[in-house]
Amino acid sequence: MKRLLLSILALMTGLGIAQTAGSYVGEVPGSKAFIAVVVGPEGKALAYVCDGETIALWFRGRLEGGALELLGGAGQRLQARLDQGISGRVTLPDGRTLAFSAQGATGEAGLYRYEGSLSGTAYTGGWIVNAKGEQRGAVIGGGTLSSSVLSAKTLQAEHTALGKLLAWRVTPEWVSKSL
Repeated sequence: MKRLLLSILALMTGLGIAQTAGSYVGEVPGSKAFIAVVVGPEGKALAYVCDGETIALWFRGRLEGGALELLGGAGQRLQARLDQGISGRVTLPDGRTLAFSAQGATGEAGLYRYEGSLSGTAYTGGWIVNAKGEQRGAVIGGGTLSSSVLSAKTLQAEHTALGKLLAWRVTPEWVSKSL
């Protein structure tokens, strides 16, 4: 029976039927940036690349047949393969294309997000927490990027213009419903 189940799973994976939903976190060598990718059960995907200083990029797209093809707001691209983890390349606004790898997130590691507004200005915050508890985060609004630190235990961040922000963890289920 076990052999039959493994054969069916292998067939489904080979046909692209089985998707690997999950959260993945890693680093982008050649930069100070971290990367987080969250894949929903139906293959929708959201990624965030942030160095907490000048890079805070959101990417959206799909996982199809083990390949991720995600696009950023200003034409940036993220292309990767999902196997035991995720590995691929991301194009940054300065034109550099850097390789990265990310592994399954455990514990408090993962991607966190905030969306809100103040005085008619929309703000989006993103934080990546790795397995060591290190993080990269920023809040973007009104044409500016501001570094921000998230307390993963309380899911609160401090931002000078907005005060305390309540962030939420981006889950595969949230990606499926929201994208």
